Amino acid sequence: MSQFLLKLEHQLLSVHDPVARAELLARRACSLARLGRFDEARVAVLDLRKYFGEGQSAFATVWIMLTEGLINFYAELDPIALDRISRAQFLSIAMKHHHLIAISSAWRAHLEFETSDFEAMIRSLELVRSNAGPEDHESLTRMSIVLCNAFTFCGDRTQAQVWFLHGRNHALKEGDQASIEAMLYNRATFGLARLRALYFQPQIFTEDISLIRLEINSSQNFQNLTRNTAMSNHIWLWTARLLVLEENYDLAIEAYTSVRSERPFATNKTSQSVIDLEIAYCNFKLNRNEIALIIYELIDTVSYKKMHEDERLVAASMRWQMALVDSRFGSSEELKCQLKDAVDVYQKAVVVLASRLAVFH
Repeated sequence: MSQFLLKLEHQLLSVHDPVARAELLARRACSLARLGRFDEARVAVLDLRKYFGEGQSAFATVWIMLTEGLINFYAELDPIALDRISRAQFLSIAMKHHHLIAISSAWRAHLEFETSDFEAMIRSLELVRSNAGPEDHESLTRMSIVLCNAFTFCGDRTQAQVWFLHGRNHALKEGDQASIEAMLYNRATFGLARLRALYFQPQIFTEDISLIRLEINSSQNFQNLTRNTAMSNHIWLWTARLLVLEENYDLAIEAYTSVRSERPFATNKTSQSVIDLEIAYCNFKLNRNEIALIIYELIDTVSYKKMHEDERLVAASMRWQMALVDSRFGSSEELKCQLKDAVDVYQKAVVVLASRLAVFH
């Protein structure tokens, strides 16, 4: 059990006020969701709703909403998570409660980054900065995670490391192992996401794959150590994607196949059809065009426009590369135009985000 969870369990033994207990129980449920213990978290929410579902305490209601949002995010990767956390933030602002404003805004910023709503993300982070006190380790950890992710996405590893260290320090003071794991996981995966985007652009690729391999391995080892199952399927997916960059296509196919049926995957990041495209691409790179074509024909009509900018770019590049060699995969000219559009969208997103992040240097 994490130190943070143990601390909550210990506090629950001595707290008898119903509202104070509801806060602790909801924070405990949040922590359970982050650790992948979703059934326990859902039971806790049902119990909380039973006694505080009619608005008896605005304070307890905020924590219940946050808990529901995090269960939706970690267990189902459901877009409704942003709605629940936004409602928690709205109520916190109405109450003028600094800690609740800070923690709800920090989680809202996290989800806004996930959906590429960078302007809203910066507004939420400003609310964290103006409401979190120096001892509000929970909120400051989450803000640091978001900023580390964002700077990594932009390729600014120096600033990403600054915020990684800020976040780790606050998480250590809170005894929050789940957040330390989240930082390791996110630094590795967002670094790999950028690496994939650069690798699949029509340009010379010079980035260091070995560094990302070390970060992926560190994240996986820490996850195994803490027995956190919240995002375990994702780490295997990113392992498969790293194998593609290492041009180890046979092992990549095995890894993709093993993770293909796992859930949940966020629809703006990947899906079964996207994984199938990646499997088809690996077969194509191994000169197994007939196998690749059988897989590809099942997903040829899938649209990638709602996906993250980097994932859309990778999908467009894979399709264009296959069509360039074998016309059965489509019109290379048409797919080249789609790739150009995807590259433009990605590069614009990086520029916009980097400019917004200037206030956090």
